[in-house]
Amino acid sequence: MSVHACLITNPRSGRGGIDLSPVIPVLKAHGWEVEVRHKLKGGMATELAREAAKEGFEIVVNCGGDGTLNEIINGLVGTDVAVGSLPGGTVNLWCKEIGISSDLAAAALQLVGGVHRRVDVGHLSSDNKKGQYFLLMAGFGFDGTVISNVSKPLKNRIGKLEVGLAGVKSLVSLKPVFLQIEMDGISWQGRTGQVVIGNTRQYGGFTSFTPQAYINDGLLDICILPETNPLGVSRQIFDLLVKKHPDLEDAQTFRAAKIRLLSEIPLKIQLDGGKADSDEKLSSYGKEYLVSVIPKGVNMLVPSAYDDELFLKEEELPQVSARIQKLQVTGDSFETTKRVQTETGNPKAKKTRKVTIRILEAGIDQLVGLRFKKKKQLFTIIVTEKTILKNGGEKRKGMNEVFAALKEGDYIKVKGQKTGEKSRLVAEIISIKVPSTPGK
Repeated sequence: MSVHACLITNPRSGRGGIDLSPVIPVLKAHGWEVEVRHKLKGGMATELAREAAKEGFEIVVNCGGDGTLNEIINGLVGTDVAVGSLPGGTVNLWCKEIGISSDLAAAALQLVGGVHRRVDVGHLSSDNKKGQYFLLMAGFGFDGTVISNVSKPLKNRIGKLEVGLAGVKSLVSLKPVFLQIEMDGISWQGRTGQVVIGNTRQYGGFTSFTPQAYINDGLLDICILPETNPLGVSRQIFDLLVKKHPDLEDAQTFRAAKIRLLSEIPLKIQLDGGKADSDEKLSSYGKEYLVSVIPKGVNMLVPSAYDDELFLKEEELPQVSARIQKLQVTGDSFETTKRVQTETGNPKAKKTRKVTIRILEAGIDQLVGLRFKKKKQLFTIIVTEKTILKNGGEKRKGMNEVFAALKEGDYIKVKGQKTGEKSRLVAEIISIKVPSTPGK
């Protein structure tokens, strides 16, 4: 059976883009039907990926760098289309994370033998506006400033050296800012020059801020480097460059599914090594940034020989899910009603939809599942205190009741309010169904 794959290239990534001549023959020899499309401007890979999904491609392959991969992820979150990768950028962090060869012919063989794995993705929004997804990490502060100072034309010519030059330039103007950070009910406040929220482990190709992160645990790892004296800064840099991870004496680390950052000034932000879209406007309270995880939000192709270092073992996942649900029951630091209003726009204008899904994962205040009617589609169901659970003739209300009654593998019928995204609903009524009728 043939595989329909769309290869998206970035002619400007790395130093002249990727040479696919060693790749195409390998893919075709293994029965792949390949179409190559070119990203010609920033953000275009997102639209190319969405179009490929609508046209029925089963796999979209990133043939650029981590920035192009990020754009593809943003186009495919919530679908069942698989995302593959070939090393075509400057750093290629994702390829390094999962052991994809730098030799393109070998990488092509890894691609055709790849295993489908659903992984978490992060989501960043600012001041309740539509945000962006990330696969690897989000950086606030120093590294965001570095990325904003990088000259893309110069980076395309001299590669990592330009990032280093931008780092030197940014270090001179580094000014720690005061932040309030809430993480699943845990609060931190203080002055810091760098916060990294990691979904994976490697950073910049030379170190790691979040060396214990897992990409399938429904959580994000947070590393905060508090303001310190010159000796402390030197020690932080030494630990990152030599030890390849931050020292706990100088860094503070947390793990959470939802993170809220409040700052008096706009922050420079990078997502997956690229500049994040950000609004410089300030509200009356400053700037609010919300970061959350979408459990199993995207389908990735991983080499079959990968050692699964980034993946938490299946037997440990129920323990993590239980911890997430407990956080929901005991209360988290975010206002659910504010989240729902953000999702639905005008709360008075209720446009409802009904879907039947099989649950894949339970998050902090959401369920992620697959809809099987016509073709598979991933849905995210937002659960609130107003959500009603129906189980036969019994009715119950509230997040606590919903999460206590449901588990992975259950089939549910959801009636809910439409949001700005087609695959997201704010649940009004959830009915438990028997598994024999998943598509009705």
